[in-house]
Amino acid sequence: MIFERWILPQLLILFLAGCETSHSNLVTVTGNVSYRGKPVEGATIAFRGAGSAEPAIGITDVNGEFLLATGGNPGAKTGEHIVTVTKYVVNGGQPDDHASMEEAGRRNHNSTSRSEIPSRYASPSETDMRCTVKPTDANHFALVLTD
Repeated sequence: MIFERWILPQLLILFLAGCETSHSNLVTVTGNVSYRGKPVEGATIAFRGAGSAEPAIGITDVNGEFLLATGGNPGAKTGEHIVTVTKYVVNGGQPDDHASMEEAGRRNHNSTSRSEIPSRYASPSETDMRCTVKPTDANHFALVLTD
């Protein structure tokens, strides 16, 4: 009787709380990327939060602007993030269809693509870019890449 009236409802509440989507705490994050004073088109931006297995990803448009999404849902989690930027082209100058770092690494190993920006920005352990996403909708970051 106690189980049915007290424990069962409590277990149901705990279960439903655990079913909350992991993307419910995402906030809007926008920004722009420039290198040598010009917007970077077709770059892949990744915000990697501490302890988060899933980065927020965006791709820059012709003006170098991006909007982040996490797992296909608009936004990024709040907190400090390590920021990586990649932009690869195949030998001959054609865009590499926003290759992931791993794909681009395999292609570079085969000498078929190259980075158009300094390679340190592609590595979470080498990049010096950090951004703190706040729990507001005013998260816009200007990412200025240097040589």
